[in-house]
Amino acid sequence: MRKRYWLPLGLLGLVVYFTLQWQDTSKSTEENISKASVSSYAPEAQMEKDVAHSENTPEGPKGLITESEVKELRRSFPHTQDVKAEVAENPHQTPSSLIKFAETLGHLVEKGLKNPGDANLLINTLEDCVLDENVIVSSRALCLSRAEQLAIAYPQFKSNFSDMRKNAGAEVLELERRKKSFIKKH
Repeated sequence: MRKRYWLPLGLLGLVVYFTLQWQDTSKSTEENISKASVSSYAPEAQMEKDVAHSENTPEGPKGLITESEVKELRRSFPHTQDVKAEVAENPHQTPSSLIKFAETLGHLVEKGLKNPGDANLLINTLEDCVLDENVIVSSRALCLSRAEQLAIAYPQFKSNFSDMRKNAGAEVLELERRKKSFIKKH
């Protein structure tokens, strides 16, 4: 195989791996989640107050996601140039930035599926990831996939997810389509 195909195939493999890993978790979680309504997302200035739920809120019980976790996720968005540099340095290994991002994202989505208030915060971070053209396409597609999980678990996020899909870009949608096609076949 030509060298130029290794990076896209590796990234696709990473997206598929983490999608499959969390697919079983989301199915069981969807059955147990109550259909609580969630208010719209607060602006960035309100994020600190909203993320550190110190007591029960109208959005749901005390939150599981901390402000530092949301900031860490945003910092871990793998930018295309950084990933290319990592691949150039070691072409035979999955870039550590992709692994760190996928692990951080998976951990937070798991929490978001347990708490509608946390899901409300997370859906907006996922939207930032999907729409940021500096983030590598495979990670943007992973964010879109996780946003879909939250939209399935919490119907109030379906419009957020629809907006993300409309604005995601052709490359992201194509990768997401291929991932779904692969999963259906296997």
